[in-house]
Amino acid sequence: MKDPCGLRETSTVGGAILPQRIGLIVVPGFTMGSLAGALEVVDEANRMLPSPAYAIKIWTPDGRPARSQGWLSVAADSAMNTKAELDLLIVYCEEMPDEQTAKDILPIIRFYNRHGVPVGGVAAGALLLARAGVHEDCRWAVKWIYRDAFTELYPYSHLSLGLFEVHEAGFTCVGGHAFPHAMLNLIENRFGSDIAARIAFRQQLGPVRRADDVQPHSLHLDAHHLPSKLRKMIALMAENLEEPMLRSDVATSVGLSSRQMERLFVRYLKVTPKRYYNTLRLERARNLLRQTDMSLAEIAVACGFETPTGFSKTYRKIFGCQPRQDRKAALLGETAANLSEPSN
Repeated sequence: MKDPCGLRETSTVGGAILPQRIGLIVVPGFTMGSLAGALEVVDEANRMLPSPAYAIKIWTPDGRPARSQGWLSVAADSAMNTKAELDLLIVYCEEMPDEQTAKDILPIIRFYNRHGVPVGGVAAGALLLARAGVHEDCRWAVKWIYRDAFTELYPYSHLSLGLFEVHEAGFTCVGGHAFPHAMLNLIENRFGSDIAARIAFRQQLGPVRRADDVQPHSLHLDAHHLPSKLRKMIALMAENLEEPMLRSDVATSVGLSSRQMERLFVRYLKVTPKRYYNTLRLERARNLLRQTDMSLAEIAVACGFETPTGFSKTYRKIFGCQPRQDRKAALLGETAANLSEPSN
């Protein structure tokens, strides 16, 4: 049996399954729950099957233990390298690493991809895969906080709204709780849905998640509980940030008047439609400021503002600081308030 991730066929020797060899690059700043969940899924598969089906080696950029966001450390089997024989390489970094670490990881990705090894990217790891030039003709699952930067940097890529995307060249995953489910999906492709369901039950993961399950967004995490017309208006706004729609047109598209639209937003989101739309646009702007080197003028256009001056004025009204201050704060790892100009 061969799975969609392009891994070698599941073969046996004397009835024993040949384990698939996985190199997992863990970059400091990861989420312990996400990593542990993914490893537990694979470990459960090894315990459940007649013989171990997976052999994972944890690599870090320098071979030293990697510290999570919660300051817990994971030991490394070795530093990442190009000497191992792998059936799958996974790059997991919850946040974008520093530039030197990124430059060290890129040739590793390219080496294994060039030698026909599928490559997976989890959370910000997906952006490293894109930067390395792999998965060019595949669908991408990108964590919502990186979607705006990804769209601007790789405009011809096929971006999905799902939790993960699996294909012959590897996979991408938004991270968090989706990482264990992405690994579960790989196991299901190889051994069937019954095995996957039993693993999910033993690990208390709930129903096996699917690639087309939509990831939540920061501004409407509970959108599935909202009225359908409100959800449709939110989706329309999110899809039209560069050329914003008139709010009356958004309302008309779902059969409402502007007044009815405003009542829905205020009742369920505690904010006016204008404020909500501006916040969507400015959230995208903030992501582009922090994740790309686009100029303020380019970002203003990409977020539907006619002039950089109008963009800066609205940005300060929402976030309490100028765009340049926010970008500088992100580069220095500080809060924008610490860099604000003193008031007279």
